[in-house]
This record gives sequence, C-alpha cells and structure tokens, in this order.
Amino acid sequence: MFVVGIILIVFGVVGMLDGEVGGGFLFIAVGAFLIYRAKKKKKKHEQPDKLPEPVKPATKVNVVGTFYHRDDIEKVLDPNPKMNKRGNWSEGEVIYHHAYFERPCQLVPEPDNPVDPNAIKVMYDGKMIGYIPEEETASVRARLQSNNLIPILTIRSGPYTIYLNGEYSDRDDANYSAFIEFR
Repeated sequence: MFVVGIILIVFGVVGMLDGEVGGGFLFIAVGAFLIYRAKKKKKKHEQPDKLPEPVKPATKVNVVGTFYHRDDIEKVLDPNPKMNKRGNWSEGEVIYHHAYFERPCQLVPEPDNPVDPNAIKVMYDGKMIGYIPEEETASVRARLQSNNLIPILTIRSGPYTIYLNGEYSDRDDANYSAFIEFR
C-alpha cells in the first residue's frame, strides 16, 4: 500500500504540472491516505521494545477514628520543642503542640469487631490509634502477607498555637490525622 501511495502522489504531481489541477490533487490525496494507512498498520503489528511497568498499588492508607483515640495518641507523641521558643515566632506561624511522629506500628486484625469482622486496628506501643478504613482492609492484608513490608505510622496535626497580631492563641479544635505507609 505504501508503494502504491507513492506512485499515486507522483502521478498527481505530474498531472498538476500538465494543468490537471483537480485530478492531480485527487491522486495526491488518495496517495497520502494510502501511505498513512500503511504506516498505521505497520505500527499496529510491531511488537513494543519493552512491556510497560506494572502500576504499583498505593502504599499510603489513611487511619480513621483518631478522634475517638485522642488520649492514647497524645500518650505516644513527644512535645514539640518549638512550643518553648515563643519569642522567636513569625506573624501567622502555626506550631503544633506535638512533634511530627513517624514510626513502625502494629496492624492487628479484630475478627470479633461487631461492626466489621475484617477490621484492622492500628496500634503503637500498646495504644490504640485508629482503624484501617473498611474499603482498604483487603488490600492491606494482602500487602502484609505477600510483601514483607513494614507499616509505618505517621501522625500529624492536633492541638496547635498560632501567633497573630503579637499574641499567642492556643487552639484545641484540630483532630489528629494519621496514615500508614508500607516500606
């Protein structure tokens, strides 16, 4: 098809030079179309050099229910040392009362859970942090069994102090956010 397309284009150019503009244009258009189709068909049948990389599942899973386990969460967190340096804050700066937390944790199946027999508790140092969301429990179980990955718990947010207009204002209205990453 490719060769026929070239021949038609040549005939079209010759026809246009002889004054047959309409016929020449038609030959050129049909020839270009045949060349396009031949190249498209060739690409379709070619084998790729390498297969695409498989998509890796997300390794980050939010922890739910932290609001209900705030007392236990605060027992495992360290105080933020910047809280003691109140004279060095910038206008509008927000400082959380606890330091950023990132440590290995335990994921404990809870088959006797009355709401969800597939529930998985998130624990750290014997303290309850929250749960893996119901829609994520199957994938979390699979990751733990097949990959020898370690769940790393990260806890952020919580109570904070903000420095505005030369004054420090303590706020206790922020919940802790937590998530698990598998490494």
